[in-house]
Amino acid sequence: VSEAMLYSAFQKSADITPNQLKNQLLLEKAKDMLITTDKPIEFISDVLEFSSTSYFRKKFKEYFNMTPTQMRKRYRI
Repeated sequence: VSEAMLYSAFQKSADITPNQLKNQLLLEKAKDMLITTDKPIEFISDVLEFSSTSYFRKKFKEYFNMTPTQMRKRYRI
């Protein structure tokens, strides 16, 4: 089975691409880290291996409809 066929089969069965799933899982982990730690946003972005902090912030806002800073302030335990 080729990588392209596997990718296509995954997308058809899950209605999401593997990359989208990976980003969702990473963003959920980022949310947990923002709420439960004092680690800087740049550190969280680096640890989760986003290509840049600005890309992380962009994807975070697209997924949660708020910035990482807003998330931290709103849901801080």
